[in-house]
Amino acid sequence: MSFSAKSFFAAVKIAHEQGRATAPLRKTRRQARFAPLDPDKAGGAFGVTIADRKTTTNIADDTLALLLEDPEKRVEALKRHADWFDCTGSDLERNAREVGELATFDERRAELQRRQEKTVVWRLDKLAADIHAGTASPNDLLAPSNPAALRRFLRIPDSGSGFTSLTDLAVASFRALSPEVGALRALRRISALPVELPDDVNRAIAAEAKTMSLQDVFARTGPTPLAIVALWKALCENGLALPGFVLSDVLRNIEEFSELFVSVLQLTFRSVAQTPDWHSLDWERTALLWCHANSVVDVMLHQHVAIPETIKLLDMQFKARLDESFENAKLPGMRMRSPSNLRGEYFAAAASWRAWVATSVIDHDDANLAKLKAIVSRRVGRHDVPLSELLTDRSFKDVPDTWLSRDIGHQLQMSSVAEMPPPFELREAELIAARLIPEIQSATYGEGEGVWNLLWFCETTELSRETLIGIRSLQTREGLISLMKLEGRYVVSGMIFRAHVAGRLEDKKIFLDDLNVTAYEARRVLNARERKVTLTVEDTPQDRLFTSLVEAVWVSASLYAKTFDELGEEVAAGIAVIVEGWPESRLACLDILDVFAKQLSPAGGLPVWSLINQLRRGEPSDKSMP
Repeated sequence: MSFSAKSFFAAVKIAHEQGRATAPLRKTRRQARFAPLDPDKAGGAFGVTIADRKTTTNIADDTLALLLEDPEKRVEALKRHADWFDCTGSDLERNAREVGELATFDERRAELQRRQEKTVVWRLDKLAADIHAGTASPNDLLAPSNPAALRRFLRIPDSGSGFTSLTDLAVASFRALSPEVGALRALRRISALPVELPDDVNRAIAAEAKTMSLQDVFARTGPTPLAIVALWKALCENGLALPGFVLSDVLRNIEEFSELFVSVLQLTFRSVAQTPDWHSLDWERTALLWCHANSVVDVMLHQHVAIPETIKLLDMQFKARLDESFENAKLPGMRMRSPSNLRGEYFAAAASWRAWVATSVIDHDDANLAKLKAIVSRRVGRHDVPLSELLTDRSFKDVPDTWLSRDIGHQLQMSSVAEMPPPFELREAELIAARLIPEIQSATYGEGEGVWNLLWFCETTELSRETLIGIRSLQTREGLISLMKLEGRYVVSGMIFRAHVAGRLEDKKIFLDDLNVTAYEARRVLNARERKVTLTVEDTPQDRLFTSLVEAVWVSASLYAKTFDELGEEVAAGIAVIVEGWPESRLACLDILDVFAKQLSPAGGLPVWSLINQLRRGEPSDKSMP
């Protein structure tokens, strides 16, 4: 049956006011009969029965209650749908009244739609529909809308609510959500926060899971790695085994979906980098953004997206701005509040270890152990060596009350799951450097060879000034020349480490001296036809070497500049040195400077524009090294 909108809504209204009504069917002379639907048959919702000679249809839809004359009946119908406004209690009452008491049906319907579209629930449903339909989802559905909407989604009050940690926030959210949606659906929303949930929360999760099938459990928790790990831990702690759900399932989920989660997480943080609403929320910002990312991954996995292709598409959206990269460069290591350096492999290792330690020793069989080792380590000869991030303590130190803030590498070593190669069993950067420096001093090989690259794993922020001076004494001109003969990845790592050492010693000149030598050597090792740098899509030797030098300049400049605008002078000084030692890179340097200058204020960009003008005229820079 098909009606015009005008005749349909008029008939629904009259039917509820007078007990019956009629409306003409489209493209026919027949009339359909409308009557109120018994609330018991409509599941308590507002409904209508429509019949003609051929068919009878029941429609239960509380949005049709907006047609009623009585505002109290309209408000009561709206209050039955907390999900429409993504809130409960007094907030739900207020929203329902503000919509239900508007003067006309058209106003009420439009305002309800406007408020629904602001909710996280609606946005996730729309994202799912777009993916299912095969249409390109708009960027703004992948990005979180605003902090207020995510707070409503988690049922937590506005900022300044007194939470002192991620754990406090997660528990408060769970306790607000579980009476409304149940423990498992509450877990679905808060599982993105990798915290230790208290015993009563885990008991509630296990108790609800015990009453239903495994399929129903997963339908409520969702399939994301963080949700599955949190569910597994709650079940293990309460001695509950669900038939068909074993440790190997958990590890398989983590291995398959962690890279997608990290990609969505990084996109989420990039998407809000320039949004004022998200700038001053501190650790609450971290909590909200991790929850958003986990919910988006939940949608994607339910829609069975092609993971490798999806990750490629995500990486192209919301490109990081230079000012965001500047902030990241100033803070070493991985951080929950800015996970730009997080790799899917590291996240998978941390989540897998979390699941493993929660599991009864009885289930630590050879097959599961082999699977765990494949995730957390790599086979080197006869040894299982932890992932590179686990060789030193690279845990998330900015939010201490999470299981991501633990030294997983040390735990793997102590449990003999992986073998920590010397000297990383020492764990502390100062002790590791003290072991390596004497060996490097007596070595005959060049920088970047032997144990040199092991030293690069040490965070310079954790080394004493005395140790840094000792390292700098090993970073000779001859060592730099030998470094340039190695693969590009060694050149990048070696130059960035030199930049960090110089930055910690607050000696800008020694890095610019290194850069001068490196630029000259980079040009020298290339033949005449290869020396011109074009920065094309082709992966050429000269482009790789040039990019290595620019990356090192960026790191060094970020260490010295106190603000983003101060970067202009520091970057200009480094680029000038590159051009002096490698004149054929001038055009590529101009391209980089031009992009950079446009993101600075007029005052901050002045040194950059000055260098640009000199290079365009072909003049030697007064910032270049002799």
